[in-house]
Amino acid sequence: MNFRIFTILSNLTPYWWEKSSKIRVYFSISLLLVLVTSVFNLLIPVSFKTLVNNLLTIKSGFPNEIIMLLAYSFLWLGSQITIQLREIILMRPLQRAARLFSIHVFSHLHNLPMSFHLNRRTGALISIMERAQQSMPELFFGAFLYVFPTTLEICGAILILLLLYKAHYAVIVSIIFVIYLLFTIVTIRWTSRAQRLSNEKDVNANSRIVDSLINIEAIKYLGSNDHEINTCDHLLHLYERAEANKKIIFESVHLGQGIIMGLGLFIVTWIAVDDIKAGLLTIGDLVLINGYFMQFVYPLSHFGHILQDIQRGITNMEDALNILRHPTTIVKTKKLNVLRDTSIEFKNVSFNYNGRKIINSLSFKVNHGETLAIVGPTGTGKSTIARLISRLYTPQDGQILIGKYPLDAIKDEEFSRLIGVVPQDITLFNDTLLYNLTYGLTHTTQKEIDQAIEEAQLKEFLSSLPEGYMTKVGERGLKLSGGEKQRLALARLFLRKPSIFILDEATSALDTETERHILNILSTNYKHTTRIVIAHRLSTITNAEQILVFSHGKIVERGTHSSLLSKNGLYTILWKQQLG
Repeated sequence: MNFRIFTILSNLTPYWWEKSSKIRVYFSISLLLVLVTSVFNLLIPVSFKTLVNNLLTIKSGFPNEIIMLLAYSFLWLGSQITIQLREIILMRPLQRAARLFSIHVFSHLHNLPMSFHLNRRTGALISIMERAQQSMPELFFGAFLYVFPTTLEICGAILILLLLYKAHYAVIVSIIFVIYLLFTIVTIRWTSRAQRLSNEKDVNANSRIVDSLINIEAIKYLGSNDHEINTCDHLLHLYERAEANKKIIFESVHLGQGIIMGLGLFIVTWIAVDDIKAGLLTIGDLVLINGYFMQFVYPLSHFGHILQDIQRGITNMEDALNILRHPTTIVKTKKLNVLRDTSIEFKNVSFNYNGRKIINSLSFKVNHGETLAIVGPTGTGKSTIARLISRLYTPQDGQILIGKYPLDAIKDEEFSRLIGVVPQDITLFNDTLLYNLTYGLTHTTQKEIDQAIEEAQLKEFLSSLPEGYMTKVGERGLKLSGGEKQRLALARLFLRKPSIFILDEATSALDTETERHILNILSTNYKHTTRIVIAHRLSTITNAEQILVFSHGKIVERGTHSSLLSKNGLYTILWKQQLG
Protein backbone atom coordinates (compact mmCIF):
# COMPACT_ATOMS: atom_id res chain seq x y z
CA MET A 1 0.00 0.00 0.00
CA ASN A 2 3.00 2.31 0.74
CA PHE A 3 1.99 5.97 0.64
CA ARG A 4 -0.52 5.57 -2.16
CA ILE A 5 -3.41 5.86 0.27
CA PHE A 6 -2.38 9.40 1.22
CA THR A 7 -2.12 10.38 -2.45
CA ILE A 8 -5.52 8.86 -3.22
CA LEU A 9 -7.18 10.44 -0.18
CA SER A 10 -5.72 13.86 -1.03
CA ASN A 11 -7.10 13.52 -4.59
CA LEU A 12 -10.54 12.61 -3.23
CA THR A 13 -10.67 15.28 -0.50
CA PRO A 14 -12.25 17.95 -2.80
CA TYR A 15 -15.25 15.63 -3.33
CA TRP A 16 -15.69 14.88 0.39
CA TRP A 17 -14.81 18.34 1.69
CA GLU A 18 -16.70 20.32 -0.93
CA LYS A 19 -17.62 24.00 -0.71
CA SER A 20 -21.06 23.39 0.78
CA SER A 21 -20.94 24.42 4.46
CA LYS A 22 -23.68 21.91 5.26
CA ILE A 23 -21.59 19.00 3.95
CA ARG A 24 -18.57 20.19 5.90
CA VAL A 25 -20.64 20.38 9.09
CA TYR A 26 -21.76 16.77 8.56
CA PHE A 27 -18.18 15.58 8.19
CA SER A 28 -17.02 17.61 11.21
CA ILE A 29 -19.80 16.16 13.40
CA SER A 30 -19.00 12.62 12.26
CA LEU A 31 -15.29 13.01 13.08
CA LEU A 32 -16.23 14.43 16.49
CA LEU A 33 -18.45 11.38 17.06
CA VAL A 34 -15.46 9.17 16.20
CA LEU A 35 -13.52 10.71 19.08
CA VAL A 36 -16.51 10.42 21.45
CA THR A 37 -16.94 6.73 20.52
CA SER A 38 -13.25 6.08 21.21
CA VAL A 39 -13.53 7.68 24.68
CA PHE A 40 -16.59 5.54 25.48
CA ASN A 41 -14.82 2.36 24.31
CA LEU A 42 -11.76 3.10 26.44
CA LEU A 43 -13.86 3.75 29.56
CA ILE A 44 -16.05 0.61 29.23
CA PRO A 45 -13.42 -1.87 30.60
CA VAL A 46 -12.53 0.57 33.43
CA SER A 47 -16.17 0.86 34.52
CA PHE A 48 -16.65 -2.91 34.28
CA LYS A 49 -13.53 -3.49 36.41
CA THR A 50 -14.89 -1.14 39.07
CA LEU A 51 -18.28 -2.89 39.02
CA VAL A 52 -16.72 -6.36 39.41
CA ASN A 53 -14.42 -5.28 42.26
CA ASN A 54 -17.36 -3.70 44.09
CA LEU A 55 -19.45 -6.84 43.68
CA LEU A 56 -16.61 -8.88 45.15
CA THR A 57 -16.27 -6.50 48.09
CA ILE A 58 -18.60 -7.39 50.96
CA LYS A 59 -18.69 -3.78 52.15
CA SER A 60 -20.07 -2.52 48.84
CA GLY A 61 -23.42 -0.82 49.13
CA PHE A 62 -26.39 -1.58 46.94
CA PRO A 63 -26.74 1.99 45.59
CA ASN A 64 -23.07 1.99 44.49
CA GLU A 65 -23.57 -1.18 42.48
CA ILE A 66 -26.58 0.34 40.71
CA ILE A 67 -24.66 3.54 39.92
CA MET A 68 -21.69 1.57 38.56
CA LEU A 69 -23.96 -0.73 36.55
CA LEU A 70 -25.74 2.29 35.11
CA ALA A 71 -22.38 3.91 34.27
CA TYR A 72 -21.20 0.75 32.51
CA SER A 73 -24.48 0.45 30.58
CA PHE A 74 -24.43 4.15 29.69
CA LEU A 75 -20.91 3.90 28.26
CA TRP A 76 -21.76 0.82 26.20
CA LEU A 77 -25.03 2.30 24.95
CA GLY A 78 -23.33 5.64 24.21
CA SER A 79 -20.69 3.83 22.16
CA GLN A 80 -23.33 2.05 20.06
CA ILE A 81 -25.41 5.19 19.55
CA THR A 82 -22.46 7.32 18.41
CA ILE A 83 -21.31 4.59 16.00
CA GLN A 84 -24.72 4.47 14.34
CA LEU A 85 -25.19 8.24 14.40
CA ARG A 86 -21.92 8.93 12.60
CA GLU A 87 -22.86 6.47 9.84
CA ILE A 88 -26.36 7.95 9.49
CA ILE A 89 -24.93 11.47 9.30
CA LEU A 90 -22.32 10.49 6.72
CA MET A 91 -24.51 8.42 4.42
CA ARG A 92 -25.82 11.26 2.24
CA PRO A 93 -22.55 13.26 2.07
CA LEU A 94 -20.59 10.16 1.04
CA GLN A 95 -23.09 9.21 -1.64
CA ARG A 96 -23.00 12.82 -2.84
CA ALA A 97 -19.19 12.66 -2.98
CA ALA A 98 -19.41 9.42 -4.99
CA ARG A 99 -21.85 11.09 -7.40
CA LEU A 100 -19.63 14.17 -7.83
CA PHE A 101 -16.61 11.99 -8.53
CA SER A 102 -18.50 9.77 -10.96
CA ILE A 103 -19.90 12.71 -12.92
CA HIS A 104 -16.43 14.25 -13.02
CA VAL A 105 -15.00 11.05 -14.53
CA PHE A 106 -17.99 10.79 -16.90
CA SER A 107 -17.54 14.41 -18.00
CA HIS A 108 -13.81 13.86 -18.46
CA LEU A 109 -14.46 10.80 -20.64
CA HIS A 110 -16.68 12.89 -22.91
CA ASN A 111 -13.95 15.50 -23.26
CA LEU A 112 -11.15 13.05 -24.06
CA PRO A 113 -9.94 12.80 -27.66
CA MET A 114 -11.35 10.14 -29.97
CA SER A 115 -7.99 8.36 -29.97
CA PHE A 116 -8.50 7.49 -26.29
CA HIS A 117 -11.89 5.87 -26.93
CA LEU A 118 -10.66 4.01 -30.00
CA ASN A 119 -8.05 2.27 -27.84
CA ARG A 120 -10.34 1.45 -24.91
CA ARG A 121 -13.29 -0.90 -24.55
CA THR A 122 -16.58 0.61 -23.46
CA GLY A 123 -17.26 -2.30 -21.09
CA ALA A 124 -13.90 -1.75 -19.39
CA LEU A 125 -14.65 1.94 -18.82
CA ILE A 126 -18.10 1.13 -17.41
CA SER A 127 -16.54 -1.42 -15.04
CA ILE A 128 -13.95 1.10 -13.83
CA MET A 129 -16.63 3.73 -13.15
CA GLU A 130 -18.87 1.26 -11.28
CA ARG A 131 -16.06 0.03 -9.04
CA ALA A 132 -14.87 3.57 -8.31
CA GLN A 133 -18.39 4.67 -7.35
CA GLN A 134 -18.73 1.73 -4.95
CA SER A 135 -15.22 2.11 -3.52
CA MET A 136 -15.35 5.79 -2.64
CA PRO A 137 -17.67 5.52 0.41
CA GLU A 138 -15.94 2.27 1.48
CA LEU A 139 -12.56 3.99 1.33
CA PHE A 140 -13.73 6.81 3.59
CA PHE A 141 -15.46 4.48 6.05
CA GLY A 142 -12.42 2.24 6.20
CA ALA A 143 -9.80 4.97 6.61
CA PHE A 144 -11.59 7.47 8.86
CA LEU A 145 -14.25 5.46 10.66
CA TYR A 146 -12.35 2.23 11.26
CA VAL A 147 -8.56 2.37 10.90
CA PHE A 148 -8.19 5.78 12.56
CA PRO A 149 -10.46 5.15 15.61
CA THR A 150 -9.21 1.55 16.08
CA THR A 151 -5.59 2.70 16.08
CA LEU A 152 -6.51 5.56 18.44
CA GLU A 153 -8.30 3.21 20.86
CA ILE A 154 -5.48 0.66 20.88
CA CYS A 155 -2.93 3.40 21.65
CA GLY A 156 -5.24 4.69 24.42
CA ALA A 157 -5.62 1.18 25.87
CA ILE A 158 -1.82 0.70 25.90
CA LEU A 159 -1.40 4.03 27.69
CA ILE A 160 -4.02 3.07 30.34
CA LEU A 161 -2.34 -0.31 30.90
CA LEU A 162 1.00 1.45 31.25
CA LEU A 163 -0.38 3.86 33.86
CA LEU A 164 -2.34 1.30 35.93
CA TYR A 165 -0.15 -1.84 35.80
CA LYS A 166 3.32 -3.16 35.20
CA ALA A 167 4.90 -2.13 31.94
CA HIS A 168 4.96 -5.69 30.57
CA TYR A 169 1.20 -5.68 29.88
CA ALA A 170 1.47 -2.57 27.73
CA VAL A 171 4.62 -3.95 26.08
CA ILE A 172 2.97 -7.31 25.25
CA VAL A 173 -0.14 -5.66 23.80
CA SER A 174 2.08 -3.27 21.81
CA ILE A 175 4.20 -6.13 20.45
CA ILE A 176 1.12 -8.13 19.46
CA PHE A 177 -0.38 -5.09 17.75
CA VAL A 178 2.88 -4.35 15.87
CA ILE A 179 3.26 -8.01 14.77
CA TYR A 180 -0.36 -8.06 13.63
CA LEU A 181 0.08 -4.80 11.73
CA LEU A 182 3.35 -5.86 10.08
CA PHE A 183 1.85 -9.21 9.07
CA THR A 184 -1.15 -7.43 7.56
CA ILE A 185 0.97 -4.87 5.69
CA VAL A 186 3.29 -7.56 4.27
CA THR A 187 0.41 -9.77 3.15
CA ILE A 188 -1.39 -6.81 1.59
CA ARG A 189 1.18 -7.01 -1.22
CA TRP A 190 -0.09 -10.51 -2.03
CA THR A 191 -3.72 -9.51 -1.73
CA SER A 192 -3.08 -6.41 -3.86
CA ARG A 193 -1.61 -8.47 -6.69
CA ALA A 194 -4.50 -10.93 -6.42
CA GLN A 195 -7.01 -8.05 -6.43
CA ARG A 196 -5.42 -6.44 -9.49
CA LEU A 197 -5.43 -9.72 -11.40
CA SER A 198 -9.07 -10.32 -10.45
CA ASN A 199 -9.99 -6.77 -11.57
CA GLU A 200 -8.18 -7.27 -14.86
CA LYS A 201 -9.98 -10.53 -15.61
CA ASP A 202 -13.30 -8.98 -14.53
CA VAL A 203 -12.79 -6.02 -16.88
CA ASN A 204 -11.85 -8.33 -19.77
CA ALA A 205 -14.94 -10.50 -19.26
CA ASN A 206 -17.36 -7.58 -18.79
CA SER A 207 -16.03 -5.59 -21.73
CA ARG A 208 -16.31 -8.63 -24.00
CA ILE A 209 -19.89 -9.28 -22.86
CA VAL A 210 -20.85 -5.63 -23.50
CA ASP A 211 -19.10 -5.69 -26.88
CA SER A 212 -20.91 -8.92 -27.79
CA LEU A 213 -24.34 -7.55 -26.86
CA ILE A 214 -23.72 -4.30 -28.72
CA ASN A 215 -22.86 -6.25 -31.88
CA ILE A 216 -25.66 -8.82 -31.53
CA GLU A 217 -26.94 -8.12 -35.07
CA ALA A 218 -23.56 -8.91 -36.68
CA ILE A 219 -23.24 -12.04 -34.54
CA LYS A 220 -26.62 -13.31 -35.73
CA TYR A 221 -25.79 -12.53 -39.35
CA LEU A 222 -22.54 -14.49 -39.10
CA GLY A 223 -24.02 -17.31 -37.02
CA SER A 224 -21.32 -16.84 -34.38
CA ASN A 225 -23.42 -17.47 -31.26
CA ASP A 226 -21.40 -20.50 -30.18
CA HIS A 227 -18.13 -18.67 -30.77
CA GLU A 228 -19.26 -15.74 -28.61
CA ILE A 229 -20.51 -18.04 -25.84
CA ASN A 230 -17.25 -20.03 -25.83
CA THR A 231 -15.15 -16.86 -25.83
CA CYS A 232 -17.10 -15.33 -22.94
CA ASP A 233 -17.03 -18.64 -21.07
CA HIS A 234 -13.23 -18.73 -21.42
CA LEU A 235 -12.90 -15.17 -20.10
CA LEU A 236 -15.32 -15.88 -17.24
CA HIS A 237 -13.31 -19.03 -16.43
CA LEU A 238 -10.15 -16.92 -16.15
CA TYR A 239 -12.02 -14.51 -13.88
CA GLU A 240 -13.36 -17.44 -11.83
CA ARG A 241 -9.83 -18.72 -11.20
CA ALA A 242 -8.47 -15.25 -10.38
CA GLU A 243 -11.37 -14.45 -8.03
CA ALA A 244 -11.15 -17.84 -6.26
CA ASN A 245 -7.38 -17.44 -5.86
CA LYS A 246 -7.90 -13.95 -4.48
CA LYS A 247 -10.40 -15.15 -1.87
CA ILE A 248 -8.15 -18.06 -0.86
CA ILE A 249 -5.30 -15.61 -0.28
CA PHE A 250 -7.60 -13.29 1.67
CA GLU A 251 -8.84 -16.09 3.93
CA SER A 252 -5.30 -17.38 4.46
CA VAL A 253 -4.33 -13.91 5.65
CA HIS A 254 -7.32 -13.86 8.01
CA LEU A 255 -6.22 -17.25 9.39
CA GLY A 256 -2.75 -15.86 10.15
CA GLN A 257 -4.25 -12.81 11.82
CA GLY A 258 -6.49 -15.01 13.97
CA ILE A 259 -3.51 -17.10 15.12
CA ILE A 260 -1.60 -13.97 16.13
CA MET A 261 -4.55 -12.64 18.14
CA GLY A 262 -5.18 -16.03 19.77
CA LEU A 263 -1.58 -16.39 20.93
CA GLY A 264 -1.62 -12.82 22.23
CA LEU A 265 -4.81 -13.42 24.22
CA PHE A 266 -3.35 -16.61 25.73
CA ILE A 267 -0.11 -14.88 26.83
CA VAL A 268 -1.82 -11.85 28.37
CA THR A 269 -4.43 -13.94 30.24
CA TRP A 270 -1.78 -16.37 31.50
CA ILE A 271 0.38 -13.57 32.94
CA ALA A 272 -2.64 -11.87 34.51
CA VAL A 273 -3.78 -15.12 36.18
CA ASP A 274 -0.28 -15.57 37.64
CA ASP A 275 -0.37 -12.03 39.03
CA ILE A 276 -3.78 -12.71 40.62
CA LYS A 277 -2.37 -15.81 42.31
CA ALA A 278 0.53 -13.70 43.57
CA GLY A 279 -1.91 -11.12 44.96
CA LEU A 280 -0.69 -8.42 42.61
CA LEU A 281 -3.99 -8.09 40.71
CA THR A 282 -7.65 -8.38 41.54
CA ILE A 283 -10.32 -10.16 39.54
CA GLY A 284 -11.43 -6.74 38.37
CA ASP A 285 -7.93 -6.08 36.99
CA LEU A 286 -8.09 -9.35 35.04
CA VAL A 287 -11.46 -8.26 33.68
CA LEU A 288 -10.01 -4.89 32.62
CA ILE A 289 -6.90 -6.34 30.95
CA ASN A 290 -8.86 -9.12 29.30
CA GLY A 291 -11.62 -6.66 28.42
CA TYR A 292 -9.23 -4.36 26.57
CA PHE A 293 -7.76 -7.27 24.70
CA MET A 294 -11.12 -8.82 23.85
CA GLN A 295 -12.54 -5.41 22.98
CA PHE A 296 -9.90 -5.05 20.30
CA VAL A 297 -9.88 -8.66 19.15
CA TYR A 298 -13.07 -8.04 17.18
CA PRO A 299 -11.98 -4.80 15.49
CA LEU A 300 -8.48 -6.17 14.88
CA SER A 301 -9.90 -9.37 13.43
CA HIS A 302 -11.73 -7.12 10.97
CA PHE A 303 -8.76 -4.75 10.71
CA GLY A 304 -7.27 -6.97 8.02
CA HIS A 305 -10.59 -7.06 6.17
CA ILE A 306 -10.80 -3.28 6.30
CA LEU A 307 -7.19 -2.78 5.18
CA GLN A 308 -7.84 -5.15 2.30
CA ASP A 309 -11.03 -3.24 1.47
CA ILE A 310 -9.00 -0.03 1.56
CA GLN A 311 -6.39 -1.64 -0.68
CA ARG A 312 -9.12 -2.76 -3.08
CA GLY A 313 -10.62 0.72 -2.97
CA ILE A 314 -7.22 2.28 -3.71
CA THR A 315 -6.74 -0.04 -6.68
CA ASN A 316 -10.22 0.75 -8.00
CA MET A 317 -9.84 4.50 -7.46
CA GLU A 318 -6.41 4.50 -9.13
CA ASP A 319 -7.96 3.12 -12.31
CA ALA A 320 -10.51 5.96 -12.31
CA LEU A 321 -7.92 8.62 -11.37
CA ASN A 322 -5.68 7.40 -14.20
CA ILE A 323 -8.50 8.30 -16.59
CA LEU A 324 -8.57 11.83 -15.13
CA ARG A 325 -4.84 12.18 -15.83
CA HIS A 326 -5.41 11.93 -19.58
CA PRO A 327 -5.47 15.43 -21.13
CA THR A 328 -8.80 16.55 -22.55
CA THR A 329 -9.57 18.32 -25.82
CA ILE A 330 -11.67 21.10 -24.25
CA VAL A 331 -11.02 24.42 -25.96
CA LYS A 332 -11.27 27.41 -23.62
CA THR A 333 -10.97 30.96 -24.90
CA LYS A 334 -11.56 34.26 -23.14
CA LYS A 335 -14.47 35.13 -25.40
CA LEU A 336 -16.72 33.31 -27.82
CA ASN A 337 -15.67 33.34 -31.47
CA VAL A 338 -18.37 34.65 -33.79
CA LEU A 339 -17.66 33.09 -37.18
CA ARG A 340 -19.30 34.54 -40.27
CA ASP A 341 -16.68 33.24 -42.70
CA THR A 342 -17.03 29.45 -42.67
CA SER A 343 -14.47 28.70 -45.35
CA ILE A 344 -12.31 25.68 -44.50
CA GLU A 345 -8.62 25.45 -45.33
CA PHE A 346 -6.10 22.64 -44.85
CA LYS A 347 -2.46 23.76 -44.78
CA ASN A 348 0.05 20.92 -45.21
CA VAL A 349 -1.94 18.66 -42.88
CA SER A 350 -0.53 15.20 -42.06
CA PHE A 351 -2.12 12.55 -39.90
CA ASN A 352 -0.83 9.16 -38.74
CA TYR A 353 -2.84 6.45 -37.06
CA ASN A 354 -1.15 3.54 -35.30
CA GLY A 355 2.06 4.33 -37.14
CA ARG A 356 0.35 4.34 -40.55
CA LYS A 357 0.35 7.49 -42.68
CA ILE A 358 -3.29 8.29 -43.51
CA ILE A 359 -3.07 11.91 -44.70
CA ASN A 360 0.17 13.26 -46.15
CA SER A 361 0.87 17.03 -46.48
CA LEU A 362 -2.69 17.82 -47.56
CA SER A 363 -3.62 21.35 -48.67
CA PHE A 364 -6.94 22.60 -50.05
CA LYS A 365 -9.58 25.25 -49.41
CA VAL A 366 -13.36 25.32 -49.73
CA ASN A 367 -14.87 28.81 -49.79
CA HIS A 368 -17.82 29.95 -47.71
CA GLY A 369 -21.12 28.90 -49.29
CA GLU A 370 -19.56 26.34 -51.64
CA THR A 371 -19.78 22.57 -51.92
CA LEU A 372 -16.59 20.52 -51.80
CA ALA A 373 -16.84 16.86 -52.80
CA ILE A 374 -14.25 14.27 -51.81
CA VAL A 375 -14.11 11.04 -53.79
CA GLY A 376 -11.72 8.16 -54.31
CA PRO A 377 -11.22 4.45 -53.73
CA THR A 378 -12.01 2.91 -50.32
CA GLY A 379 -9.37 3.39 -47.63
CA THR A 380 -7.75 6.52 -49.05
CA GLY A 381 -8.44 8.77 -46.03
CA LYS A 382 -11.67 10.46 -47.12
CA SER A 383 -13.55 9.90 -43.83
CA THR A 384 -10.44 10.98 -41.92
CA ILE A 385 -10.95 14.46 -43.38
CA ALA A 386 -14.39 14.63 -41.74
CA ARG A 387 -12.98 13.47 -38.41
CA LEU A 388 -10.14 16.01 -38.56
CA ILE A 389 -12.55 18.89 -39.24
CA SER A 390 -14.84 17.63 -36.44
CA ARG A 391 -11.84 17.63 -34.03
CA LEU A 392 -12.27 13.90 -33.38
CA TYR A 393 -8.68 13.54 -34.59
CA THR A 394 -5.77 15.96 -34.18
CA PRO A 395 -3.25 16.27 -37.04
CA GLN A 396 0.39 15.63 -36.26
CA ASP A 397 1.52 18.35 -38.70
CA GLY A 398 -0.03 21.32 -40.45
CA GLN A 399 -3.02 23.49 -39.61
CA ILE A 400 -6.77 23.49 -40.25
CA LEU A 401 -8.55 26.86 -40.40
CA ILE A 402 -12.21 27.83 -40.32
CA GLY A 403 -12.28 31.38 -41.59
CA LYS A 404 -9.23 32.96 -40.01
CA TYR A 405 -9.34 30.81 -36.86
CA PRO A 406 -7.40 27.59 -36.27
CA LEU A 407 -9.67 24.73 -35.16
CA ASP A 408 -8.12 24.62 -31.68
CA ALA A 409 -8.87 28.33 -31.15
CA ILE A 410 -12.64 27.99 -31.53
CA LYS A 411 -14.55 27.61 -28.29
CA ASP A 412 -16.45 24.36 -27.84
CA GLU A 413 -19.89 25.99 -27.58
CA GLU A 414 -19.40 27.82 -30.88
CA PHE A 415 -17.87 24.79 -32.57
CA SER A 416 -20.81 22.54 -31.70
CA ARG A 417 -23.21 25.07 -33.24
CA LEU A 418 -20.96 25.64 -36.23
CA ILE A 419 -20.54 22.11 -37.59
CA GLY A 420 -23.09 19.38 -38.32
CA VAL A 421 -22.02 15.90 -39.34
CA VAL A 422 -23.77 12.84 -40.74
CA PRO A 423 -21.17 10.05 -40.44
CA GLN A 424 -21.07 6.72 -42.25
CA ASP A 425 -21.94 4.79 -39.09
CA ILE A 426 -25.01 6.49 -37.63
CA THR A 427 -25.44 5.92 -33.91
CA LEU A 428 -28.82 6.43 -32.24
CA PHE A 429 -29.82 6.34 -28.60
CA ASN A 430 -32.15 3.61 -27.38
CA ASP A 431 -35.00 6.09 -27.06
CA THR A 432 -37.77 7.61 -29.17
CA LEU A 433 -37.54 9.07 -32.66
CA LEU A 434 -38.31 12.50 -31.18
CA TYR A 435 -35.52 12.20 -28.59
CA ASN A 436 -32.98 11.29 -31.26
CA LEU A 437 -34.25 13.96 -33.61
CA THR A 438 -34.04 16.80 -31.08
CA TYR A 439 -31.02 15.48 -29.16
CA GLY A 440 -28.91 18.37 -27.87
CA LEU A 441 -31.49 21.00 -28.82
CA THR A 442 -33.29 22.79 -25.99
CA HIS A 443 -35.54 25.21 -27.90
CA THR A 444 -37.22 23.59 -30.89
CA THR A 445 -40.72 24.27 -32.15
CA GLN A 446 -43.04 21.68 -33.67
CA LYS A 447 -43.03 23.68 -36.90
CA GLU A 448 -39.24 23.38 -37.16
CA ILE A 449 -39.42 19.64 -36.43
CA ASP A 450 -42.07 19.11 -39.12
CA GLN A 451 -40.01 21.08 -41.63
CA ALA A 452 -36.90 18.99 -40.94
CA ILE A 453 -38.95 15.79 -41.28
CA GLU A 454 -40.34 17.02 -44.60
CA GLU A 455 -36.87 17.95 -45.92
CA ALA A 456 -35.47 14.53 -44.97
CA GLN A 457 -38.37 12.69 -46.62
CA LEU A 458 -39.45 11.09 -43.33
CA LYS A 459 -43.07 12.27 -43.23
CA GLU A 460 -44.56 9.21 -44.93
CA PHE A 461 -42.48 6.87 -42.76
CA LEU A 462 -43.59 8.64 -39.55
CA SER A 463 -47.25 8.55 -40.50
CA SER A 464 -47.04 4.76 -40.91
CA LEU A 465 -45.86 4.31 -37.31
CA PRO A 466 -48.64 3.77 -34.71
CA GLU A 467 -46.69 5.68 -32.06
CA GLY A 468 -45.28 8.30 -34.45
CA TYR A 469 -42.56 10.41 -32.86
CA MET A 470 -42.72 8.29 -29.70
CA THR A 471 -41.59 5.13 -31.53
CA LYS A 472 -38.58 3.48 -29.87
CA VAL A 473 -35.64 3.00 -32.25
CA GLY A 474 -33.93 0.21 -30.26
CA GLU A 475 -30.29 -0.23 -29.24
CA ARG A 476 -28.16 1.87 -31.64
CA GLY A 477 -31.27 2.24 -33.81
CA LEU A 478 -31.45 -1.45 -34.75
CA LYS A 479 -35.23 -1.23 -35.26
CA LEU A 480 -34.69 1.13 -38.21
CA SER A 481 -33.35 0.32 -41.66
CA GLY A 482 -30.15 1.89 -42.96
CA GLY A 483 -32.09 4.38 -45.08
CA GLU A 484 -34.38 5.32 -42.19
CA LYS A 485 -31.40 5.94 -39.93
CA GLN A 486 -29.73 8.11 -42.58
CA ARG A 487 -32.88 10.19 -43.11
CA LEU A 488 -33.32 10.61 -39.36
CA ALA A 489 -29.69 11.76 -39.09
CA LEU A 490 -30.24 14.21 -41.96
CA ALA A 491 -33.43 15.54 -40.34
CA ARG A 492 -31.49 16.07 -37.11
CA LEU A 493 -28.86 17.94 -39.11
CA PHE A 494 -31.45 20.15 -40.85
CA LEU A 495 -33.02 20.90 -37.46
CA ARG A 496 -29.69 22.04 -36.01
CA LYS A 497 -29.07 24.40 -38.97
CA PRO A 498 -25.27 24.40 -38.75
CA SER A 499 -23.08 26.71 -40.85
CA ILE A 500 -20.93 23.81 -42.07
CA PHE A 501 -22.40 20.54 -43.34
CA ILE A 502 -20.20 17.43 -43.42
CA LEU A 503 -21.89 14.48 -45.13
CA ASP A 504 -19.90 11.24 -45.12
CA GLU A 505 -21.77 8.82 -47.39
CA ALA A 506 -24.91 10.37 -45.87
CA THR A 507 -27.22 9.16 -48.68
CA SER A 508 -25.56 5.85 -49.55
CA ALA A 509 -28.55 3.79 -48.28
CA LEU A 510 -31.20 5.90 -50.03
CA ASP A 511 -32.87 5.32 -53.36
CA THR A 512 -32.01 7.64 -56.26
CA GLU A 513 -35.21 9.72 -56.09
CA THR A 514 -34.95 10.36 -52.32
CA GLU A 515 -31.26 11.12 -52.66
CA ARG A 516 -31.89 13.63 -55.47
CA HIS A 517 -34.60 15.36 -53.39
CA ILE A 518 -32.32 15.72 -50.35
CA LEU A 519 -29.40 17.01 -52.42
CA ASN A 520 -31.75 19.57 -53.98
CA ILE A 521 -32.81 20.67 -50.46
CA LEU A 522 -29.14 21.14 -49.54
CA SER A 523 -28.39 23.25 -52.59
CA THR A 524 -31.49 25.48 -52.23
CA ASN A 525 -32.50 25.77 -48.56
CA TYR A 526 -28.90 25.70 -47.27
CA LYS A 527 -27.04 27.41 -50.09
CA HIS A 528 -25.41 29.91 -47.70
CA THR A 529 -23.69 27.10 -45.76
CA THR A 530 -20.35 25.48 -46.48
CA ARG A 531 -20.77 21.82 -47.50
CA ILE A 532 -18.30 18.96 -47.60
CA VAL A 533 -19.68 15.82 -49.21
CA ILE A 534 -17.77 12.54 -49.10
CA ALA A 535 -19.21 10.07 -51.57
CA HIS A 536 -18.63 6.90 -53.53
CA ARG A 537 -21.70 7.46 -55.73
CA LEU A 538 -20.32 10.12 -58.07
CA SER A 539 -23.75 11.06 -59.43
CA THR A 540 -24.45 12.82 -56.10
CA ILE A 541 -21.61 15.34 -56.44
CA THR A 542 -21.64 16.40 -60.11
CA ASN A 543 -22.80 19.95 -59.20
CA ALA A 544 -20.08 20.56 -56.60
CA GLU A 545 -17.97 23.69 -57.11
CA GLN A 546 -14.83 21.66 -56.37
CA ILE A 547 -14.10 17.93 -56.38
CA LEU A 548 -11.02 16.39 -54.77
CA VAL A 549 -9.94 12.94 -55.92
CA PHE A 550 -8.04 11.05 -53.22
CA SER A 551 -5.58 8.21 -53.51
CA HIS A 552 -3.29 6.96 -50.71
CA GLY A 553 -3.92 10.02 -48.52
CA LYS A 554 -3.10 12.54 -51.23
CA ILE A 555 -5.05 14.64 -53.71
CA VAL A 556 -4.27 13.27 -57.17
CA GLU A 557 -6.87 15.36 -59.04
CA ARG A 558 -9.02 18.40 -58.36
CA GLY A 559 -11.57 20.39 -60.34
CA THR A 560 -15.21 20.38 -61.37
CA HIS A 561 -17.05 17.34 -62.70
CA SER A 562 -16.61 18.34 -66.33
CA SER A 563 -12.97 19.37 -65.99
CA LEU A 564 -12.07 16.12 -64.25
CA LEU A 565 -13.73 14.06 -66.95
CA SER A 566 -11.70 15.90 -69.57
CA LYS A 567 -8.44 14.88 -67.81
CA ASN A 568 -9.25 11.20 -68.38
CA GLY A 569 -7.63 10.30 -65.03
CA LEU A 570 -8.70 8.41 -61.90
CA TYR A 571 -11.99 10.34 -61.65
CA THR A 572 -12.88 9.31 -65.21
CA ILE A 573 -12.09 5.68 -64.40
CA LEU A 574 -14.34 5.80 -61.31
CA TRP A 575 -17.11 7.49 -63.29
CA LYS A 576 -17.02 4.90 -66.07
CA GLN A 577 -17.00 2.05 -63.53
CA GLN A 578 -20.22 3.37 -62.00
CA LEU A 579 -21.84 3.88 -65.39
CA GLY A 580 -21.09 0.20 -66.09
